Amino acid sequence: RSMVANEVTETFRAAGLSHLLAVSGLHMSVIAGGMMLLMRLLRIRRSVGNVVSAIVIVLFMWMVEFTPSVTRAGVMYLTVIIGQLFRYRSDSLNSLGLALTIILYVSPSAIYDIGLWLSFTAVVGILCITPRILRVLIAPFEGLPRVCYIPIRWIVNSISISIGCTLPLTPLLLLAFGEMSIVSPIANLFAVLPAGWMTILGCAGALLTLVPVLGFVGNGLILLAGLLAKWLILVSELSSRIPGALLRPTDIWMIVLIAGGGILISFAIVCCSWRHVCCLL
Repeated sequence: RSMVANEVTETFRAAGLSHLLAVSGLHMSVIAGGMMLLMRLLRIRRSVGNVVSAIVIVLFMWMVEFTPSVTRAGVMYLTVIIGQLFRYRSDSLNSLGLALTIILYVSPSAIYDIGLWLSFTAVVGILCITPRILRVLIAPFEGLPRVCYIPIRWIVNSISISIGCTLPLTPLLLLAFGEMSIVSPIANLFAVLPAGWMTILGCAGALLTLVPVLGFVGNGLILLAGLLAKWLILVSELSSRIPGALLRPTDIWMIVLIAGGGILISFAIVCCSWRHVCCLL
């Protein structure tokens, strides 16, 4: 991350893609998902695969010094894995609460870390707001043939996740940084999936280069990861050039107004129907 140029960091920030440059739960989910897929391809027993995945997750958390966002994702994944080992189904919100409890018990001062607030708020938005947005946006396409419905649902799901994250994050971003990206939902649509594959290909390539016989395969995977990285930079540059891509209210009352609106709309979506949301707007 230290090798990323400042201008690239700025374009990612303007496009709302800064989370791709931070060591976050996104990378944890990619690595954990990649490990589970590898175990499945190798036809390893699910219980053994879960134990191996748990070890990898703990090692990754230790490697990045247990940052709040990674610890949050790690504890949630470990809760799911432990539940599968004992044939219990875990609850996402309970797992999130458990992660927050562990983090604050070990380090109470983490409550002052804006990264912790951003990470947990984004996940709450995904868990509580995204399903309701997805239900409304996907309804017009329910009758389409499966070959058309699947890609449309993936696109709508990606947009719903971006909106679900953005709504509750708006107050925090404005109050903490005085700015927020307007183009973030669209930019993430073109960036999150390539970023996941870039992480998988980069990690796999780095490991394969350690094996002399498979070094050429590792170099090929790293080359593909590099091409995906160039794609991410291109997406961030194009998105950041859109007029008004980065909202920077100069008046503190405007910041409070927008932040308060984000809180009210998020609360209405979680607790009320879309009819109440329209009335609120």
